[in-house]
Amino acid sequence: MDNFVNQFSDLWDSFITSVRGGLRKAAEENALTYGRAKAVLAERALSWQGDYEAEGRWINAVVKADPVKGKKVRQILTRDMAFQAEDEPSQSVLPQVIGAIGGGAAGYGIASALNFGTAGTIATTAIPLVAGAIAGNIYAGKQKYAAIDRTIDAYVGQLDSYYHSVIAVINA
Repeated sequence: MDNFVNQFSDLWDSFITSVRGGLRKAAEENALTYGRAKAVLAERALSWQGDYEAEGRWINAVVKADPVKGKKVRQILTRDMAFQAEDEPSQSVLPQVIGAIGGGAAGYGIASALNFGTAGTIATTAIPLVAGAIAGNIYAGKQKYAAIDRTIDAYVGQLDSYYHSVIAVINA
């Protein structure tokens, strides 16, 4: 059964990569919701059920070698494996607003201190305002991608227990 464990570990790594990629694609296309995450897992888990995928052929080999263990492994990977809801990554416009207000206030303060005229005050206020908004937008984008990464990691982390369950069944 050691060979089955090694084969499963390799197949599992590919499966996890596929799930992670599916979750990333779902997040890029639209919001990464619990429903979308479940759909990605369900789609990727089909590979454990078919005879044409390496994962499905592996399960069939386990069933052939030990029908009782194979049946348990099949149940874990095709029926039991599921996600629990995770917090959805959120996007805030607050950094953009804070950056714009901060930049505009700084520019206005400089214009007032240097006694610029109306045109100078407008230019000195508008340029930092736009730059602050852009900087806030960049920061918000980084925060958004970090939140998506945390959510994807949380979903993928939930699958560890199924991996360990299959290994335990095979080694039993």
